[in-house]
Amino acid sequence: MTTTRRRRFLDVLRRTAGVDVEEGAPRPPSLDDSALWAAEEQASASLKESGARAERLAAAVARQRGLIDAAAERAGVVTAHADGLSASSGRVIESFERLGVVALNAGLEGARVPEAQGRALLLLSEEIRANVRRGTDAAEQLAHAALEIGSESADVRQKLERSRLEVSEVGQEAALLQAAAQQA
Repeated sequence: MTTTRRRRFLDVLRRTAGVDVEEGAPRPPSLDDSALWAAEEQASASLKESGARAERLAAAVARQRGLIDAAAERAGVVTAHADGLSASSGRVIESFERLGVVALNAGLEGARVPEAQGRALLLLSEEIRANVRRGTDAAEQLAHAALEIGSESADVRQKLERSRLEVSEVGQEAALLQAAAQQA
């Protein structure tokens, strides 16, 4: 740095510090040139450090956004599987209902047939209907659980979307901070 430029810089530092810089005016002993240069070096180092920290913050935000995107994608997959499971349980319930109708018809047929054969058919029909009830109840519980899982994963996905927006805002602020530190 040239002597003239160095002198101007020192004058700017003194004005910033509130010291009168008229020609020939005595300088306070606490604001000598070496102290001013030390302050400038410290400020410069602090600016470089804040720029580096802003850069690390921006990188961390980018990693967080990647993790949020992956989690949102997985939540979408879980929602799709829950929807598929719900549809499958609906088909299982329909199958049990048809089996219940078959068991009812077998019971009616057992009532019409002579006693020995009819009794066996009635017992078989009752056993099938009892199993149909248990199977239908289990399939309905499964369908209900699948709906809850789908609803919860959709809620998680929505919250991840909001988090993604927040992370984007933080990333923008980190970029602005980095640019401001570089400019300073």
